[in-house]
Amino acid sequence: MGNHPSLEQRLAAADVQPGASAVDAWRRLRELEGPRATVIDLYEIVARPRGLVAQQLPLQERVRLARTVMPDISPRFALTDDSERRGDTIVIVDYDPGWHPGHCGGPR
Repeated sequence: MGNHPSLEQRLAAADVQPGASAVDAWRRLRELEGPRATVIDLYEIVARPRGLVAQQLPLQERVRLARTVMPDISPRFALTDDSERRGDTIVIVDYDPGWHPGHCGGPR
């Protein structure tokens, strides 16, 4: 295992002040570290005071947090109408040779 600084050490190095909002703390970290500071770090900043890990935050909260900082990560990021994922079910099925263009009656 490498000798990587903890999130607390990284936040201290970024001079994050006590009482800073999670998003402000993350943005300060991002200023210092660039792309090394990920949205997962933001989730951790929010989760740790509650005794949780990032993936234990409710999905809707993670979505809201990610949407808040996506313009910082990718300045051209934009939400569009109907861009909401609705939890569509994904079904994995066996391969069907009829899917091949040469077998579906279409142009060859």
